[in-house]
Amino acid sequence: MLDYIGNPLIFAIESGFLITVTVHGLIGVHRIVLDLDLAARIQRRVDAGLWVVGALTIAYGFVLLITLAVR
Repeated sequence: MLDYIGNPLIFAIESGFLITVTVHGLIGVHRIVLDLDLAARIQRRVDAGLWVVGALTIAYGFVLLITLAVR
């Protein structure tokens, strides 16, 4: 596994996969929340929360990928 992630091409593919899956999941959650027909103020807070969750998820994923790649 460590040799696999250490390959720069595989690292790039896995990084792209991490971003794609995270964005896809958060878009799905966002669409579900939109179906709840919440007040505009609450919707803005949910949107901000999803941005934070997405950024933290991607950051944590990159920390894990980099940790594995340098071993």
